[in-house]
Amino acid sequence: MADPLVCLRNTTIGIAIWNIIYALIQMGVMGWQTKFVRDIQWEYEGRQLPATGGIDAFQARFPGLYAIYTETPERRRINALFVIVLVTLFLSFVHFFMSIALLYGAIKVSMSLILL
Repeated sequence: MADPLVCLRNTTIGIAIWNIIYALIQMGVMGWQTKFVRDIQWEYEGRQLPATGGIDAFQARFPGLYAIYTETPERRRINALFVIVLVTLFLSFVHFFMSIALLYGAIKVSMSLILL
């Protein structure tokens, strides 16, 4: 009969390798989404304003003290999307490094690294 601990160790190594691959895919997708949302932000910031004389380009980009009240709904939506993308990108890096710690702990049989 095979030793169940060796089977568990090999399974843990396989899971860790799969998690590393998945984390790399996550980082690629989240990096693409960050670029896409950043491009949308730049598109909204680079819009031409009507020549009414009420708001100049400097005021439109840097509204000052009441910035939260002068944001348009589309700008708030883009800022929220950007925050969500950055948080998920950060968490994919955490996932990647925790998976590397799991792989290292499974190979070196270090319980403190496996139970992070």
